[in-house]
Amino acid sequence: MKPFSWRNQKILLVIILLILISIEFMARALASYDTLRFGDHGNDVRKMQQALYQLGYLSSEADGKFGSQTEAAVRCFQQKNSLEVDGVAGRATLELLYHLDRQQSTQTIAMGNTILTYGFFHNRYDRIDASETSERIQQLQQALKCIGYDLTIDGKFGKKTQKVVLQFQKRYGLQQDGIAGKNTLQLLDKLAISYSENAFFRNLRKGDAGKDVLTLQRYLSNLGYYHEKQDGRFGAKTEKAVKKFQQNNGLDKDGIVGKQTLDKLTTLMSSTLPEATPTLSPTVLPIVTPEPNHILKKNTSGNAVISLQRALAFLDYRTSTLGVYDNITIAGVRDFQKRNGLSVDGIAGDVTLNCLYSGHAIKGAYSANISLETGKMNPPDRTKLQILHWYRDIRPVLHNGQQLLIYDPATGLAWTLRIMSRGAHCDVEPLTSVDTAIMYRAFGNQNDWGPKGVYVLLPDGRWTIAGTHNFPHGGQTIKNNNFDGQNCVHFLRTMSEAQRNDPKDGMRNQRCIRRLWKTLTGIDIGNDII
Repeated sequence: MKPFSWRNQKILLVIILLILISIEFMARALASYDTLRFGDHGNDVRKMQQALYQLGYLSSEADGKFGSQTEAAVRCFQQKNSLEVDGVAGRATLELLYHLDRQQSTQTIAMGNTILTYGFFHNRYDRIDASETSERIQQLQQALKCIGYDLTIDGKFGKKTQKVVLQFQKRYGLQQDGIAGKNTLQLLDKLAISYSENAFFRNLRKGDAGKDVLTLQRYLSNLGYYHEKQDGRFGAKTEKAVKKFQQNNGLDKDGIVGKQTLDKLTTLMSSTLPEATPTLSPTVLPIVTPEPNHILKKNTSGNAVISLQRALAFLDYRTSTLGVYDNITIAGVRDFQKRNGLSVDGIAGDVTLNCLYSGHAIKGAYSANISLETGKMNPPDRTKLQILHWYRDIRPVLHNGQQLLIYDPATGLAWTLRIMSRGAHCDVEPLTSVDTAIMYRAFGNQNDWGPKGVYVLLPDGRWTIAGTHNFPHGGQTIKNNNFDGQNCVHFLRTMSEAQRNDPKDGMRNQRCIRRLWKTLTGIDIGNDII
């Protein structure tokens, strides 16, 4: 064999060099598609996050850490693009992600479920009708579909789209013209973004944390299963609430929020959404989207306050109906803020108003059929009354600061008490001076230690019976309620325990409770209860 000439050697070296360069490029390409998963960090994660952010799947910019929010965004991207939904960014996921990022596609396939920076309409709320562009109509259809309407995203403003717009306008008390004008688009944008923010994208279990866990806790709280601080951490108490929910709804009691549990949760939650603007008076105003930077506080008045009060009443929160931001309205706003995980200051600013008008705010426990002027209330359905034990059924789920709605069957009057402490019974104070006045009327306008048998609406929505008096004693916490001290609400416990710990008032209240239950049902509870 002839030895290679110098020329042939150079050609061979060039070929080898080209092969090595190709291998290097291939390695880099493959390295860019290394599988990324929860717990990873670095530049590759940051690059992926940047693409997810650009396409609307992430609400915050890249930090290079693959946490729960990033995993949720990956799952959402996979789901939207018909990939295997596992929250792991493998080669197929990353290739499509970077391809769409380069294209900056405006098609539905490339749009995330959390378009938070600019909203579905990119802060443009010009009316949308049949004359608009296909892209704008697609934005409208996508937003409507996001909040649950059955609609094909085809970019055509046909009869089906117009019908759905009319349904949306009717549901939220807007002008029903079938045209997506400014008010319709602004409210729709807020609702769609909120629905997207609250979506679940992964199975949730003990040890998880994040916004989706916080949403889970809010759902469970609204349905009466969770009564602890909503902190976004899936701990033992959240797991216990999930298991209780699963047990009551015929699900596998494993404490894990999978598809079946999630489907049941969302179904039950959707049934609590308002279906239409409430008819509270013949001259009811539609609930409107609040203006930016419009703050409502004590002594303000006008149509904005009226709208606020009607929205509170519709969601079962205590409020006045006079169009003035008075102490009763302040108390209702504070209760709303507390139940919905907001800063509790009694002032209705942008955050509070947006939550109130969102369509999925957590409801209160105050009955909307109370006349705030007279204190009269239609009696609750007797079939909903339960005999509940203080130590076993009631005390474990109560917290100081919560409210009890008291209904007196003898007079038909109702008033609200705030829980101040819990021992062998509840120490309470009337919420406002109006509540004090109503309570005094129920007791014949005099202070009385003698117990009155009443119905009580607990914060979790259950009705039970109790004994209460209106004699002020101890220290006063609530100012300006015209009640100098506290009074008590007693719930069912054994006579022997009451005899040991509270032989005078405790015994009188226990006898009162038993008399009321026997009057209602004909059943004699007896002295001791298991």
